Amino acid sequence: MDQVSAVDYLMHRSICYPYTWFEKIRLLPPGSVSKISAEGIEVHTYWEPTEPDKIYESSDVNDWASQMRDRVGAVVQQSMKEATKARVFFSGGHDSRAVASLVPEGVECVLTTVLDRKNREYRLARRAAQALGRPLEWVPRPENYYRRNIAERIRSIGLGWDFRHAHFSGSISRSFEDADALIGGYASDSIFKTYYMSNVEERRGIRPNRLLPPRPNEIEVLKQSETESDWFKAKLVQTVIERRTEHHQRLKKMRPLTAGNWHALWPLSNLSAYAQYLSELRIGPRVIEPFLSSQVYRLAANMPDACRVEGRAFRQAFSEEMGLAGWVPVSYGGVPRLGGHVGEFVASMIGRMRLLKRTLAPSSGTQGPWTPDHYGWLPVNPEKHFGKADTKRMKERLGCLLAEGETPDVFLGSESPSSEAAVRALSLAVDS
Repeated sequence: MDQVSAVDYLMHRSICYPYTWFEKIRLLPPGSVSKISAEGIEVHTYWEPTEPDKIYESSDVNDWASQMRDRVGAVVQQSMKEATKARVFFSGGHDSRAVASLVPEGVECVLTTVLDRKNREYRLARRAAQALGRPLEWVPRPENYYRRNIAERIRSIGLGWDFRHAHFSGSISRSFEDADALIGGYASDSIFKTYYMSNVEERRGIRPNRLLPPRPNEIEVLKQSETESDWFKAKLVQTVIERRTEHHQRLKKMRPLTAGNWHALWPLSNLSAYAQYLSELRIGPRVIEPFLSSQVYRLAANMPDACRVEGRAFRQAFSEEMGLAGWVPVSYGGVPRLGGHVGEFVASMIGRMRLLKRTLAPSSGTQGPWTPDHYGWLPVNPEKHFGKADTKRMKERLGCLLAEGETPDVFLGSESPSSEAAVRALSLAVDS
């Protein structure tokens, strides 16, 4: 095990390219052809996400939206040529509605949502499915799913990926096995919206977000680790910073103004939720994630940042195909068809109505897509998930990472830096 990579994983939810969980194993370069021989590795890089000169200039949102619709639609259409039945990973959100609207009419398409219970998220998904003219199937998430079968989920996706995002295993995955193809909207919020953008001001009230001047050295994905670094050995933390800085300098050569925004996007294996995609691949049927396709990703690399703010190009791209489904609110209260001040006002009003409803008629359980345990829990007791030998291995490994004076029991207990980091530490129990 690479101790620096393990600390990186605990702090940042991913391991920075090109490093891996294993000390002497590196990832091959993305966008490249690598020839391995006795003499070594010969690499030919055929593409990089080079920043366009007009990344900050005003642009025609409709034109970029049209290109996005055409490319995503082409991927879905071409991938579905021989399919007779498809299932869509359907949360009921904007992204899954968009891809569902592109499935050819001649293909049996079942919108499939995985939830703890039939809550508000389910009701919104059902309304969206009805508007799309497709059947919706609810797959109950087993009780305590995120606290169960942890070793199995870790091994299914591999060490070094955040297993909390491995949403499809066991009885859940079996519900998808009857399809020829599985379709999702994974990574659309990362590459076409502002999820990882530091140069966007999130404004309060009904004022829409706005684009700020370039902040190439501000990295959103690293901000969360500031309070966690003191828990680990200073030398290991310093090497993590050096690795992340080296990666950032590579990106700055490609994208001088937007390197910080692309820290987790090139390569996409840097994404903290990459385990979701890996768990999809383990189900069995062919997985179609159009936003991971080369032609769509290349478009994202060239699209001006102004088109990402408020998801302007994304909203425009799929509004017509979604039809009435674009008017059904999503989980946070926004309406996919509405942007700007109007969109923010409507989302604010829906949010206030929900708050009033919760006050007058409280309901038990979460109303969103995730069980609270998905994010983490405290204290973390490895004995509940592993045998004695694995638990011993985990605590020994964790002890080698922690700063002087810190102990595994304290790190995993109520004084942990975060419940997320404590739960991720369970990966240390798995024998590599």
